Amino acid sequence: MKNVLARIFQKQRDSLIWYYINAVVVVMSSDIDINNLWKGYKDFKSIHEWYNSPAIQFELIRVLYNREFSVLVPSWYEKMYKDTRKMSVRNMRAHNSIGISWILNSGVRMFEKKIPYNLYYSLARFKNGIPPSSLNFSQRNFDKWNKEAQENIVEYDFLLDIDAGEHEDIGKAFDSAKLIVNYFNKINVPFEIVFSGKGFHIKIPYIFFPYYPLIPQEEDSSIYSMYSEIARNLSEEFSEMIDTNIYDSRRLCKIPCSLALYQEEVYVCYQFKTIEEFENFKLEDYSIGNFKKSLLKHGRTLFNDEGNVRQLFKDFSL
Repeated sequence: MKNVLARIFQKQRDSLIWYYINAVVVVMSSDIDINNLWKGYKDFKSIHEWYNSPAIQFELIRVLYNREFSVLVPSWYEKMYKDTRKMSVRNMRAHNSIGISWILNSGVRMFEKKIPYNLYYSLARFKNGIPPSSLNFSQRNFDKWNKEAQENIVEYDFLLDIDAGEHEDIGKAFDSAKLIVNYFNKINVPFEIVFSGKGFHIKIPYIFFPYYPLIPQEEDSSIYSMYSEIARNLSEEFSEMIDTNIYDSRRLCKIPCSLALYQEEVYVCYQFKTIEEFENFKLEDYSIGNFKKSLLKHGRTLFNDEGNVRQLFKDFSL
């Protein structure tokens, strides 16, 4: 009998100890010093000022007309907190600076809650844009739209994503991007190039790919399969840092002139105006604290704007 009681008391004591341990963990996790976990938290005033600048808001909406606008929490933030997927919001419509300002300040309350949102737009442009919806995000329902969205696409730009993975590898990503830029210049391919925060985005507007269907008629017949094939060939020829698995109708891309928020630093997603500017790239120049370039009426630069993709197709027998 004594042995039975001893085991019962031992079990109760262990349970009580476990309860207190968990209670302490909960208290500690709710009182996380985010200032130490996220260096960018110290720059939140700068982040707030950046997005409330009319000049920046104007640059953001340049790419958003009839495209999806989304705010997503970064992967490093998801590792620190549970239920972060509920924080990210897709399928938003923002065609003017008032819309962007409302979404960030009142919709997701980015600055009040100090949540490190990254801003994205869709590579797809839709016939009438994203449908208007409730300003109460919890009441929105886009199930029907998500099923029908592909039928409403009228453009879908080509994106070559060269990702460093870690910032210490940015030199390798830059070398890879430089190889692609030199090749595109050599064969007169039209392109834009943007520093994405941890790599480079090289984009070719859909207008240069008019003969491939946006809605697949049969397997491997769509623009998405063609883009994937182009990326695969470029990856094999120039760099394994090119992501070849990003081609689907709902793909998103960081918005030029937005901020890329990382655990250790905040960078400006910058669209290069000249090849010389790109060739002189230094990572430290694009941190929010060091950034000196004017973005007033920055606009978008399409290199080789009178070129085409014929030689690109010919080189890879596409």
